Amino acid sequence: LRFRIFQMESVLSNINRGIKRSTAEELELKQNVSGLTSSLNIYDYCKEKLGMGSARHVERIQIPSSYASNIPSAPEKEWHSKILSALGLSLY
Repeated sequence: LRFRIFQMESVLSNINRGIKRSTAEELELKQNVSGLTSSLNIYDYCKEKLGMGSARHVERIQIPSSYASNIPSAPEKEWHSKILSALGLSLY
C-alpha cells in the first residue's frame, strides 16, 4: 500500500510540474502575441518592411455581387477594420 501511495504521489508531482511548465509557456506566448499584434508594431512593420504609407487619395469602388461569396464574415470584418483603423485606413 505504501508503495502504491508513493507511485501516486510521484504521478501527481509530475502532473503539477507539467501544469506549472505549461502555465509559464502560455504566459510567454500571450506576451509574444500581444507584442506582435500591437497596432504600433503592425504599423511600423508595414511602413518599414512593406514600404506602405498613408493613403493620399482614397476611392470607393463597388464590388459586383458575383464576388459576394468572397466577402469576409462579420468577425473577420471587425478584425480587418481594427487593423486598418489602427493604420489610419478604412475597409469601406
